[in-house]
Amino acid sequence: MFKYPKLILISFILAGTAVAAQATEGSGNDAGIINQAGIPLTKAVKVATDHTGGKATRAEYEQTKQGPAFDVEVVKGDQTWDVRVDGKTGQLISSVKDATDHDDQNDEVD
Repeated sequence: MFKYPKLILISFILAGTAVAAQATEGSGNDAGIINQAGIPLTKAVKVATDHTGGKATRAEYEQTKQGPAFDVEVVKGDQTWDVRVDGKTGQLISSVKDATDHDDQNDEVD
């Protein structure tokens, strides 16, 4: 039926492996890349809340051009801060006062 059954089988196996590797890399699943972080999420949140004196409302891991980082949203009083913490060292990268929070696009009045 097939002239080269082993060659065809090997081709399917290699193609399947390549597709699985691509799916893991580009899936948006942080489970694979979070291991690149040198600190846990809890430490990034502590750095952000200690810096601003507020309470964290959101935190996420990001793979940036500069390397791994945690973006933490912190609220203190009526102010919201976007804080970025280095994912390898735990050092504060930036802290910016945010005029609106992330779910404001659907609010009628801010």
